[in-house]
Amino acid sequence: FITFQNGDGPPELFAPAVEEAQDLDMGVVFRAMGPPTRGREVCEMGDGVVMVHTGNIGAQIATDEEKWATYIRLPPQAYVDMDEAKVDPMIQHLVGCDAYLEPDLIATGRGFPKSWPRIREEAFSVFEDENLTSYYPAYSIGNLYDNIEMPETWMEPAALAERRVGFENHGRFLKRYVDAGGKIVAASDITQSAPGLGLHAEFTVFVEDVGLTPMQAIQSATKWVAEGFRTPDVGSIEAGKFGDVLILDADPLQDIWNTREIHMVIKGGEIVDREYDPS
Repeated sequence: FITFQNGDGPPELFAPAVEEAQDLDMGVVFRAMGPPTRGREVCEMGDGVVMVHTGNIGAQIATDEEKWATYIRLPPQAYVDMDEAKVDPMIQHLVGCDAYLEPDLIATGRGFPKSWPRIREEAFSVFEDENLTSYYPAYSIGNLYDNIEMPETWMEPAALAERRVGFENHGRFLKRYVDAGGKIVAASDITQSAPGLGLHAEFTVFVEDVGLTPMQAIQSATKWVAEGFRTPDVGSIEAGKFGDVLILDADPLQDIWNTREIHMVIKGGEIVDREYDPS
């Protein structure tokens, strides 16, 4: 696949490369933060593009788009100003070009998911393993701990309330997109999540905060993301496909937290040793 960053040029700069990549049946990933090129413009370049950080769509469905015209930072705070009248037309536009939206909620919405205290405790517990800390540097652990602080400890009440509205609106937009037939894909981000847990935390946010079903959350990291990256030989368990398999001790369709209840991983036909190696 080919990836573009950051959408800080005009659409006509990127469009020929997107067209060429798709002619070669390559996946296209676009961190379309803008300002000149964001999700709406990428959608017009071709079908099936994966848009990192939701393509900064929030800035294009704001009540006052001029206010957010040059906003390229994270979190995607323009959703605080989401104009309901612009939501459905944008969703139909994105569904029409089969866009795959990657919101990175565990990173961009850090602190605001419903299960954040539990996610924090989970991250702390990872570093109780001395085999991991023997090569995972202390400054990286400290950086992670800073990133997973409860927002009440580093934000003023007014900013906290505004950020929460932006997070919740972003989640509502994503739910409506999936309900309309769109697909979102899961991703963790470093160093907002502990090793091995970021994707599981993203599943949790997709279910508890966005409102996806557990099966949709699982597909966001398997079937849907394989489609978005145009890798048809992975993503689902079917004859003729590569089948790395995760075997769980509990049903994730009953509780999405059960994706952590890992019994065994089989990769390339071999059982994977999942212990950290201090060397």
